[in-house]
Amino acid sequence: MNELELKKYFQQKDVILSNSYKMWPIIQGIYFLIINDKIIYVGQSKDVYKRINAHRDDKIFNKFSYIKIEESNLADLEAHFIYHLKPEKNLNLPQNKYYKTITQIKQIHNLNIPIINKWINKKNIHGNGKGYYQLKDFNGLNNLKKWFQLNCNNSSRNCKVNDLNKFFQLLN
Repeated sequence: MNELELKKYFQQKDVILSNSYKMWPIIQGIYFLIINDKIIYVGQSKDVYKRINAHRDDKIFNKFSYIKIEESNLADLEAHFIYHLKPEKNLNLPQNKYYKTITQIKQIHNLNIPIINKWINKKNIHGNGKGYYQLKDFNGLNNLKKWFQLNCNNSSRNCKVNDLNKFFQLLN
């Protein structure tokens, strides 16, 4: 390219400036990465556009969407969308108040996993298929723990899973 051609492009500076774009606004919220109308990933960020741009390096998507959310609700709403939409690229839920793994439920209620599994089966509780359950489905475990404390030597760990049958008979 010669100097005359370079000057020609420089003279188009006004055109360049008239076609310029403002920076993306900084928006905090929940974002959704999409391929062909299927949500494949849900995330949260204090700067949605910046975070979506960063995902171009590690995820394949052809569209995105977002919802503006207050910072105090980001984790709980992200977990809610991941739990219910089950996007294939989300493997875990963020720390939140409403959805927990069996291990977390075990820690919250101080009961062993076989007892929790018996509760899940007896109450016909269904998780999201990725190991997470709605914590509200386990509210009755507090009653179960009290029953165990009264009927199993004051320790739920000494009780056997078969002892649950007595408890569930009392519930009916």
